[in-house]
Amino acid sequence: ADLLIIQTSTKNENVGKMLQIVREQIAGMTEKSVLDQGLELAKSYMVGSLPLSLTSTKQIANMMMSIQELGLPTNYLDMRKDAISAVTKEDILRVSKSLLKPEALTTILVGKPEGVEPTMRIEILPNVE
Repeated sequence: ADLLIIQTSTKNENVGKMLQIVREQIAGMTEKSVLDQGLELAKSYMVGSLPLSLTSTKQIANMMMSIQELGLPTNYLDMRKDAISAVTKEDILRVSKSLLKPEALTTILVGKPEGVEPTMRIEILPNVE
């Protein structure tokens, strides 16, 4: 991915620990497979949440229009469900290894974080009044 945003919020005194946890989680996602139960819960959520989000004729029409505008096949929603259901732990680990690069993280902190040594400090934002 060109851009992956991880957003958190914590007290200034906990920033160092929070960053450590984020880095450990990202590294872990590239080193070991997800648990069976977690994978099944995620797939169930992804498959089940879409129909539940279509609560009006306007939302359904917008979904169908998006499918048409993107040039997707008329059976896209069925294909999506089948594709999600087919995802394996090995697929997730393979994709995680290819997309997540813990050594290449760029971290932007706002506030007065404690326990972190800045590599670059910006006091005034350009073009901002």
